[in-house]
Amino acid sequence: MNKLPHKLESFKISSNIFNKYIGNLPQSLKYLTINAHIFNQEIDKLPRSLRSLKINGPFFDQEINDLPRSLEYLNIQSKSFRH
Repeated sequence: MNKLPHKLESFKISSNIFNKYIGNLPQSLKYLTINAHIFNQEIDKLPRSLRSLKINGPFFDQEINDLPRSLEYLNIQSKSFRH
């Protein structure tokens, strides 16, 4: 994920299978949405500017540490999430 534009503010991933590490996100990113049937990767380097994080995937069960202070909306839809 190191080829994203530096000024990107919104990023949505929609895929049946997207089981890749999300890292090197632009610091300008405000909205991140991941809709994937198969996604279960650690999310640990979120941009400080992030306002909204949505994860929709039935197998996602990773702990999310170090949420940015700017985060206003968090939505995790997963039958496996227990944290």
